[in-house]
Amino acid sequence: MAQLIDKSEEICGLCRFRIQDEELVKARYVKKEITAAFDEKRAYPFFADSAIIDSLKSGANHEVYTSSFISIKNRAFDELAENDYSLRSRLSNDARLTERVTNAISILHRALASYDFKTLPGRRFVIVKELPGKPTVYHISRETTVFTHVGQGPFWLEIPTLYLGLKTFDAVDSYLKRGDDSLFKGLVSLLMVEERAIETGFAHIDVYPPEVALLLHNLVESVIDFSEHREIGELTEISDVVPPFTEKTRGNILELLDAREKMNEMNFDYEKNLSGVEELVHLARIYKKHGERKYLHEVVRLLVSASGHDLHEIRNRANIALERIFSPKEYDAPLAENFYNAKTGEEFELEFNLSDKIENYFLRVYNNLSDSEFPVESEISFEDFPLSGHQTKSHKSVKLRFENYGHRDYCVVFKNGSSFEWVEGEGLNGRINVIPDLAGEICLEIFVDIHGHTGTYWKDEKGHPGLVYNENGEVIRLGRFSDIADHLDDLKERYYVTSLYLLGVFKRGTNRQDWAAGATSPSPFSPMSLYEIEPSLGGAKEFKELIKKAHKLGIKIIVDCIPHLNRYSDEVTKEDVVYCYGGDGQLVARASTDGRYGSWDDGKLFNYRRYEVWQWLAGSVDRLIEEYDIDGIRFDSAHAVPIMMKKNNYPYMYGKRRTAEEMVEGRIIVNDRWDEHFITTGYFDSQCRDTIAIPVHQYMMFRVERALRRKKKNFFINIAECFWGHERFLSRSGIIPYNSTLFKVSENIIHGKSDVREIYHIYDNYYPSVLCKGTELVGILGNHDERRAMNTFGDRGLKAAAGLISFLSNIIMDYEGGAEGEGWKVYLDNIYVNWNQFESNSNRGIERYYRELYSFHRNVRGKGHLIWANNNMVAAAAKAEISGKNIWVAAFNFADSNQSATLQFDNQNLPIEDDAFYRVVDPLYSPITGHYNYYTGRELKTSRINIVVSYTQRAKFLRFEKTENIGECYIDFLKDSFYRLCSISRNSVFPSNFAFNEFASNCSDYVTLSKYISENLIPAFWENERHYLELGIKRILFHMHINNYKDKNEIYSLFIQLSGSADKKLAELGKAIISHNNKGSWVFMSAEADPFSKSGGLANVVFELPRELSSNGEEVYVITPYYRNGDSKSAAKMKAASDKYGVKYTGVNVRFKILDADYEVGVHSAVVDGVKYFLLDHHELFDGLYWGVKSSEKITHRVGFARACAEVICTFGLKPYFTFTNDAYIGPFNGIVRSDHVYNSNPNFQKTTFFHIIHNGGWQYFDAYARYESGFDIFRLFNLPDWRAHEFMDPVHSDRINCMASGIRFADKVVTVSPSYAKQIEYQCDGLERILSNVKGISNAVGRDLKARIQKKFDGVDFVGRNYPRFIDYLKNDKDLKNRIEKKYPEILLSPNDVYSITDEIKRYTAERAMNKMLLQFERGLDVDFEKPLFVMIHRITEQKGFQLLLNASEGIFRTLGWQGIIGGGVSSGDEKGEEIAHGLWMLGQYYSRNASVAIGFQEVSVPLLSADLFLMPSMNEPGGISQIEAFVCGTLVLARATGGLRDTVFPVRKTGNGIEGNGFLFTDFNPTAFYDAMERASAFFKNSGDEVIYQARKNAEKSVYFWDRPAKEYIDMAYGIKEIIRPENGKS
Repeated sequence: MAQLIDKSEEICGLCRFRIQDEELVKARYVKKEITAAFDEKRAYPFFADSAIIDSLKSGANHEVYTSSFISIKNRAFDELAENDYSLRSRLSNDARLTERVTNAISILHRALASYDFKTLPGRRFVIVKELPGKPTVYHISRETTVFTHVGQGPFWLEIPTLYLGLKTFDAVDSYLKRGDDSLFKGLVSLLMVEERAIETGFAHIDVYPPEVALLLHNLVESVIDFSEHREIGELTEISDVVPPFTEKTRGNILELLDAREKMNEMNFDYEKNLSGVEELVHLARIYKKHGERKYLHEVVRLLVSASGHDLHEIRNRANIALERIFSPKEYDAPLAENFYNAKTGEEFELEFNLSDKIENYFLRVYNNLSDSEFPVESEISFEDFPLSGHQTKSHKSVKLRFENYGHRDYCVVFKNGSSFEWVEGEGLNGRINVIPDLAGEICLEIFVDIHGHTGTYWKDEKGHPGLVYNENGEVIRLGRFSDIADHLDDLKERYYVTSLYLLGVFKRGTNRQDWAAGATSPSPFSPMSLYEIEPSLGGAKEFKELIKKAHKLGIKIIVDCIPHLNRYSDEVTKEDVVYCYGGDGQLVARASTDGRYGSWDDGKLFNYRRYEVWQWLAGSVDRLIEEYDIDGIRFDSAHAVPIMMKKNNYPYMYGKRRTAEEMVEGRIIVNDRWDEHFITTGYFDSQCRDTIAIPVHQYMMFRVERALRRKKKNFFINIAECFWGHERFLSRSGIIPYNSTLFKVSENIIHGKSDVREIYHIYDNYYPSVLCKGTELVGILGNHDERRAMNTFGDRGLKAAAGLISFLSNIIMDYEGGAEGEGWKVYLDNIYVNWNQFESNSNRGIERYYRELYSFHRNVRGKGHLIWANNNMVAAAAKAEISGKNIWVAAFNFADSNQSATLQFDNQNLPIEDDAFYRVVDPLYSPITGHYNYYTGRELKTSRINIVVSYTQRAKFLRFEKTENIGECYIDFLKDSFYRLCSISRNSVFPSNFAFNEFASNCSDYVTLSKYISENLIPAFWENERHYLELGIKRILFHMHINNYKDKNEIYSLFIQLSGSADKKLAELGKAIISHNNKGSWVFMSAEADPFSKSGGLANVVFELPRELSSNGEEVYVITPYYRNGDSKSAAKMKAASDKYGVKYTGVNVRFKILDADYEVGVHSAVVDGVKYFLLDHHELFDGLYWGVKSSEKITHRVGFARACAEVICTFGLKPYFTFTNDAYIGPFNGIVRSDHVYNSNPNFQKTTFFHIIHNGGWQYFDAYARYESGFDIFRLFNLPDWRAHEFMDPVHSDRINCMASGIRFADKVVTVSPSYAKQIEYQCDGLERILSNVKGISNAVGRDLKARIQKKFDGVDFVGRNYPRFIDYLKNDKDLKNRIEKKYPEILLSPNDVYSITDEIKRYTAERAMNKMLLQFERGLDVDFEKPLFVMIHRITEQKGFQLLLNASEGIFRTLGWQGIIGGGVSSGDEKGEEIAHGLWMLGQYYSRNASVAIGFQEVSVPLLSADLFLMPSMNEPGGISQIEAFVCGTLVLARATGGLRDTVFPVRKTGNGIEGNGFLFTDFNPTAFYDAMERASAFFKNSGDEVIYQARKNAEKSVYFWDRPAKEYIDMAYGIKEIIRPENGKS
């Protein structure tokens, strides 16, 4: 059977590939990657701004439009975020991303302005942020990569779109900054090529000169080079000679790093800067190899400075070099680019894609055993673990376990004897961060100054009350370390705390001028030191005592790590501080800042371009571990470190030239803002951030590891405050990020600003996509930055918020006072308040809830996983107990009313074992009611549990108890599962159902099956629930067939055997199941149906599909009007078909009412190819196809047709299993039958499944009418209750009756004419998308005998016989034409039979087509010439079909290109636009009378299709399309717009090395220019191609035909599948 060419097999974009990889770069794979990019929020859509492009062409500087480019970027982010404010914030906060995207938009506009592009300005573009390590939009290897993609996006809007990679613009920008515009020229060439590809239907059919190919090749190569981490190009052997690092060496490198262009000192000299960093890399390799730490230290100092360089390539390479130096492995070893955060004592598995069978692969794991600042190669220690293969998986793996804290790099190596080599490849190298197991950890944050402010310890007789205030609210005593120490036992008992985060322990300043007004003490976040302890709190002595006691109780102590100090601190030197120019032009120390948004005036910003600052930061943490034995830090603003604000690059200061060292270190910075944030130039602004850890954080964590080893400690956590989406960077170093995202989202939900879907997006999509595997996140119940939970959520809302946060986190943190129901919090600057107000705004009664929450978190340890609750105000999660015996499920209600929820357990991360048996217990009610549910794990994963979550308790808990032996509970499990089986909605769920599997396992033969039913199912269900038994067994047997457990005929045999059983109950059961599987009739209803009536492709479908179903053994009926009137051609068609098929009056009239009027419709019938047609006759209702003027008249026709159809079904007792309403005209049928009790209760419809077929969603508005016409309510014509009216209304315009919408709403299933159109209309269909879901797309086709039928019609009108003699006479007066015919096709002059007798296939075929064309030209009064190209454009005349394009381009088409056309079709009654177009076509025929033959009304297409060169379908939209397939059947090429089904079936003609491919011509834009361009291409093809090439193209067309046998089978499978009826292979039931 001929097959449609799958459009997804085409390549739609610029690419290159190895021959063996051709399959991998097909469009379907690229589209899948682009879809993933949108899903992962890394595809940024926008439209180019034509006005800016015009201005740039006129000479405007692109920098003038920076704010405009930022606005375009912001709109792209807005569109991508889709009102997800959290996502929008993450996108905006990613400064490097915003800069890159904005820069890309700028470069694109400059490129569009540098050439005379015709259509690209104003087009839709999508910039795709490539995956880490990938240089292009879709990348396989250097040899096989897809650089761009062109297509329609989004597909439901069909907007021509060009997809480009972000790194392409990064590379172009890099070259432009060097003064090299070669890549920019390549980009312009790329845009030229892709502009043409879009114009020609997204196909690259043009051939370009070698210079264009060279530019594109250079662009691709350069982008790939740019994206790779090439620090120094090809690595060479490390020299044994160790060059000393002298002051001269340092000076030379500094000069190179700061080198400027000679003509402009403000611009860096890229090549010299690059040579500077390359020299540092070269020296680093040597020094690490030979253990020269002193020299290596100097290299690191310069690399740290270079890591904040203004030029991206320099800072990128510097950061990578630092990563290599700090890592405890060889410098040249592969970079750690994959990260896993493992728990101490946890066994885990690493998998690697190494599919070959070589056994000598090992995982080399490096240990950080050096006690020095950074390791050298002589200290390298590693262990090799053999990798084992899997029998069923194409990878190798290794299981590991580490008992001690640490950071271990790993690489896959291949060993051959004593030698080895690193194995390069994605995912083969990385770092394992071994961190403590934090399951069940509870951290309490205590601001030492105010500890005890709730009054809990005021009656403490030991003298440690904590903070105390008097009756006036005045503070009379602040808290101390000793107070906390005295209360540790109580804190542990009361709140189950495992760790304390102590805020404000470090020595504070006294610079009151920086305090907030009314403050009583300085902020703890600008301390004087990072290791000196605040004396007023008890100093170092009390601090140490506190830690000592805490450790005895098993409580860990965590303190702050602040990346800056008080502006008056002298702990670091002045050289380590960043300066800027103040308002008076004097240099001042820059206030502390996060480098992006905030500033803190009481602190000073440190220069993180100086290695000394890194040493101070890490050294302070070392010292805290050594001296105080702390257990962790809370890293303040970790997301901003290293803070490297843009350097002030002006080479002079107060007239004196600045030194190269000062310039490179960037001691003076600028405060400029760009896109609402300060400009930074560090790690976060480098490409390497997508792959490697943050060097400064990794450096610190390596030092922590060494400090812990010296102290013989095995516990340390770095809790890092993290915003801006930087969790993905920090987690690579084993850091535990935290922010208040879940806290804030919960607040928004409770206050109606969001719903729980935002939580699911963050935890199920965002975090898994960016965080390293095994990353821990701190669950914030409260902290010093947020408002109190009581104040934020209320005393009930906090139960939902706090409960969910706890459930989703291994470690939680709360702020002292939260558990006591504190409503206020003390702000960090300690602004004076009346402390009595704290008590008046608190709810001390909440403490019990918190104690229960903490107890549950501590005892049921582990991190939960979200499960969907099918309620936007309920979030649910599940987690397992450590013992593994029970699983806890909790649902949290964020609404102020009781909420129903349906829990589903399809999250792949849930701790549910497939083969385990679970008893579901409600801990509150099950012990009282004795009610339990029973599931297997596999069944649970596909089931749903309904619950109600009260608004008072805000949480509902369930416990899944694992049952080891189900013997005593077998019937409970079976019966519970059987009930569920009866309501399963998806076939894929059945194999997981326990009852299904038990039944199937006992279905090997009849004896086994009958015994199982008799012993288990009949006793359980027969007496009281027999209907469940019949339904369940019917469903089991059907889905055994669907899931290939048994052949359908075998299953049907079991029905028969059961029905014949001697056991009465089994026999009754068998007979019942047989009755449930009987076949039924199919009824199609349509306003038009071939062979009787036709306006468009709908008539073809209603003719071809039923007769194909009939040939498959189905009983099929078609109900359609009997139009006795209409235009002359339509009437003639009806009469001819009636005579041919013997239409006869049945003697039956059907009657119904519309309003109070009685209607009586005559029913005629005929059988056409095995299908019985009922033709309905009424002088008013069916006076002509689609006739009618007023809305009330048209609705009367449609309601009348619907009621007449219903009456025919009832009167003739058709009892359809399936009804099919087609398009809008008959849409009301579904609504009327299902809303009118007369029909709804009629036995004829009791088993009916209602289908509605959408042939063209755009057609709905020809059947949509204002409800009120001249004050009359048209809905009254339906004779239905008024309360039903809304179901018949338009989904957008509620005051309009929409016939298509009523067909959809009342249908059990909606079908449309192609899979792609099914997807499209669910997203965009003029409002219908609001009521469409799960639409089934089945492609339309043509009958296998269509060619024969067309040929029969052709022969039947004796076209050749009628015209040939007169044509020969005509040639007597046209000697030139006769001579040309005689020269090329002499047989034509002899006789038609001589043409048909030509033995050469190509010559015969070509001569016959030429003869037919000339006879058609002669008959239609056109200039007769076989060399003139002739097109056919016969359709229903509507705006949708694109006739207006022909009208607007007619001058060029007929005069310039010399085309001739056979044009026309019918116009639907009331279609004013269609009538206007028809008039224009008639005028066209008058004006170009020798080139265009125009006929309005029905036209038979057989003669034109077998005669013409080209068939035109320039449709505005085309869901599926049949006409183009009919043209293909006749060997006629098709010119079409690339839309809907046309793009799926028409492929551009192009010559290849092996001949010709394609079957037509495409254009994209719906405008006359694009249409003319396509006609010009078609003209050139016919003019410049020989007969053999044209013949091959015609044969391509014939081979691309799609026949109805396959779609018919899809309809059968779909229809019976919905009813779950087993239809044996012979088609009998």
